[in-house]
Amino acid sequence: LYTLLETEPLKREAQAASTLGIDAYFTQETELPFPVTGAVCFRNQAQFSPLKFMQHISAKLQILEHTKVIKIKGNRVITEDRAFGADKIVVATHYPLLNLPGFYFLRQHQERSYCLALSGCGNINGMYYGIDQDGLSFRQAGEYLILGGGSHRTGENTSGGKYDYLFQKAKQYFPDCREEARWSAQDCMPHDGIPFIGKYSLFTPHLYVATGFQKWGMTSSMLAALILRDELCGFTNPYASLFSPQRLNFRAGLKNLLSDMAISIKGLLKGWLGKPSKRCPHMGCALTWNPDEESWDCPCHGSRFDKSGNLLDNPAKIDKR
Repeated sequence: LYTLLETEPLKREAQAASTLGIDAYFTQETELPFPVTGAVCFRNQAQFSPLKFMQHISAKLQILEHTKVIKIKGNRVITEDRAFGADKIVVATHYPLLNLPGFYFLRQHQERSYCLALSGCGNINGMYYGIDQDGLSFRQAGEYLILGGGSHRTGENTSGGKYDYLFQKAKQYFPDCREEARWSAQDCMPHDGIPFIGKYSLFTPHLYVATGFQKWGMTSSMLAALILRDELCGFTNPYASLFSPQRLNFRAGLKNLLSDMAISIKGLLKGWLGKPSKRCPHMGCALTWNPDEESWDCPCHGSRFDKSGNLLDNPAKIDKR
């Protein structure tokens, strides 16, 4: 973790990690192509491909691809052409697909960020994540350097230029670099900064959820697997209450809650007063055009559609008409 601004948060981070027995220390020396005011180095970390990891751990599972879930009714998962029954159901759909109960659309928003795969940059041995508002991330993937950044709330990129911004930064730091690929990602951001892992709601004892990973999906998914395994098997997990979706933590998330509510109300009013074709089918918010991705994006809850109206990202479950 590094910063170009205030060092105190990272000094506290290093101290907290050391207190917990994690091998970490504060430094101002990195291999990045620019000076930093401070960084926390975590020794003995691993970097791996999440796709290869998933391929290995899912080898013995039965997986149905291209099978859209329309709704969950009782202990049955209903798709477009069939239904499945289960004693326990885990909703791990990135953004929960049921509005009620749970009210997850009121408890988190979605953010989009962008990546470039670059050649001609040399090799960076470590993994770097900038904690500043406009911070960049750096990670090596074989011969390519992955440069990430340009984060914004979904639906708030009407001017575009995020990929151009990243490439300008890349050229500034690596003059001989070449862009080989580009893509974007979307992340669920809970108001209090803690993922929701556990019972979907008090009224659905058979239903569980994992969401709100805040760009830390590779680690949070493993945590979710451990907590949900224990919940399903009737064991006590020491971290279950911290990540429980039923927690009440208004003090930590009140400011973000009020901000999200204001944006959602604005989007709903604009949607219902505007053209029906520009509304999100999830709850009716006004969609905005993202020129970088050529998609219609919802600023309220993060649903996305291609230029023809086909659904790209939930919580919406149907295409835009």
